[in-house]
Amino acid sequence: MKKWMKMAAVLFLTVGCGKPLTPQESPDATTKPEYTFTNPVPLETSPADMSGYYWLYDPSPAFTEISFADSIRMFTEKGTGLLYYGRTNCPWCQRAVPILDEAAQEMGITVYYIDAARPLAVGEDGAIDTKKANEIYNQLVEQIKEILKEDENGGYNFQIPEVIAVKNGKIVGHHLSLTDDFSLTNEDEQLNDNQKAELKKIYEDMILSLAD
Repeated sequence: MKKWMKMAAVLFLTVGCGKPLTPQESPDATTKPEYTFTNPVPLETSPADMSGYYWLYDPSPAFTEISFADSIRMFTEKGTGLLYYGRTNCPWCQRAVPILDEAAQEMGITVYYIDAARPLAVGEDGAIDTKKANEIYNQLVEQIKEILKEDENGGYNFQIPEVIAVKNGKIVGHHLSLTDDFSLTNEDEQLNDNQKAELKKIYEDMILSLAD
């Protein structure tokens, strides 16, 4: 089972300085080559507040936050980077984030975090702009519908946690949820070591697909 993102739910625009994906040399240079990644799209970023992910113990996690609208620009303006859509009240996201962070740290990249708990759009009065939010949501669905499942009415369901590797505006990899054999039966249940290794390998392969 996975959390579903509702059409009118999610994302204030964030403001910060544009920051490209900036991988560094792997800590284990004897076993992993050096990778470089280039994102030509100047995004508005802000520090990602990851404090709500209670299994993430990294004091400086490899995430920077961008808006839902800016994530769409990664497709329309031929950007390159790893996008993570999730929120802290999603139990699958809670388990995915520490593993994604470990893979990103070891391979020297920054992950673009799109917080699905934020409204998609707000008006000048601070209230959610439902019309604009739906427009943004539909724009994203149009860009990523190739990886989405159709519902019984022919619409597309966008679920989280979703990690998407985008290279030159094209989806070169994505992963939804955790591992196929993980079943969440209680709030304290964690992935076993094999499941963690499998999920980490999925994320590593996605990162490799972004290399210049």
